[in-house]
Amino acid sequence: MGAWGPGPFENDDAMDWLDDLEERGETAIRAALDGAIGKGQPDASAAASAIAAAAIIAASGESTSIELPEDARAWLEQHEIVLRDPLASRARESINRVARDSELRELWDESAELEDWLAAIEQISSTLGSQA
Repeated sequence: MGAWGPGPFENDDAMDWLDDLEERGETAIRAALDGAIGKGQPDASAAASAIAAAAIIAASGESTSIELPEDARAWLEQHEIVLRDPLASRARESINRVARDSELRELWDESAELEDWLAAIEQISSTLGSQA
């Protein structure tokens, strides 16, 4: 796992997904969320992308403490209105699935930082809950 921390953008897959976000915009967000909800267990890359997409949506709220990389924050400032309420419940569903049953969860199960990873997901989920 190419991760240096439990945050939504503290891994290689999420940072790679940012390129997709910049190229495809909301389509990339929807694809990342759908990738975590589809049939079968999401692989680690799909799960990390879904968490990153959910963090973008959560950070689009008026008051949020979700931390984003500079590139993601800049993108969001230009597209904020598009990402509000309609995607919040889909994002919650996606990351809750990732937290329950994904290859990424299995990798974090082997880490001493599992609780921190789960707390980061819960922060995103609860923020999304206030937007839905």
